[in-house]
Amino acid sequence: MDKKLRKRIDQVAMVIGFGVMIGYSFEGFREPLGVYMHTLFGPLTVLPIYIVILIMALITGVYSSVIQKYTVDWETMKKNQAKSKEVQAKMKEIQKELKEAQADENKYKTKKMEKKREEAMKAQAEMMKDQSDMMMNQMKPMGYTMPVVIPIFGWIRYIIYFAPIHYAGTIMTLPLLGDGTLGNSATNVFGKMPFWFFWYMMCSFLIGQVIRKVMNIGVS
Repeated sequence: MDKKLRKRIDQVAMVIGFGVMIGYSFEGFREPLGVYMHTLFGPLTVLPIYIVILIMALITGVYSSVIQKYTVDWETMKKNQAKSKEVQAKMKEIQKELKEAQADENKYKTKKMEKKREEAMKAQAEMMKDQSDMMMNQMKPMGYTMPVVIPIFGWIRYIIYFAPIHYAGTIMTLPLLGDGTLGNSATNVFGKMPFWFFWYMMCSFLIGQVIRKVMNIGVS
């Protein structure tokens, strides 16, 4: 694909992705979204809520991992990370030698190391730009994942708090944390996090880690 076209598609995806994120903060967008998603995934509600959440975490985990695999330039990120470590190690060594030269009052070596430090600082400044590009590179998948992840997350919230089904008041049991209820009178984990959200995050994280390992995604 042409680089300019790819860049344009990425930009459009970012606009849509952040648009969905912003829209979800408004009740007038969030609730109709949950209703619409219920027409797609409603049949799954015959299953226990923890199974439903596990399935949704699996869907979002697989989708997000595939998007990351093919939208992030991992090779460039690996090179930039290696270069950053090299520059940092070099600067550390220069600083050490400079201090030793100053302690020994070796003017020739001090001047030499100061010059090397200036060169290393220029390299660090260049690395700052590379790190900024790396951050943008890592944010790229959000444009593609948010239009899928947020509606699914919104649907889970909808069936727990609003849909006229049996999940409100359902008791979930989590390892080490015990029992917790769902719905508007939900029990919270660690005082603030609803049980269902904690279960979703835990499933999503574990599934994501397995998929990333299998697909060899990330910077090693």
